[in-house]
Amino acid sequence: MHGGLGQVRGEGVKKCSADGLETVCVASGGAVATVEICDGLDNDCDGQIDNGPNLCPKGQVCYMGTCVID
Repeated sequence: MHGGLGQVRGEGVKKCSADGLETVCVASGGAVATVEICDGLDNDCDGQIDNGPNLCPKGQVCYMGTCVID
């Protein structure tokens, strides 16, 4: 199977998630989608970098992969 975005883009297979409630695409190199964090990468493999709420502590924003004071 070919698919995924961001860090897990490439060849891989679909496997059950750890909780058994969904499937995840596991790339050939073993990378899997994770929770998005502020690091300049697309951790959750949705095609967008550093998106989503609560990437940084309160009073900070994610800017170019780093949490900075808002």
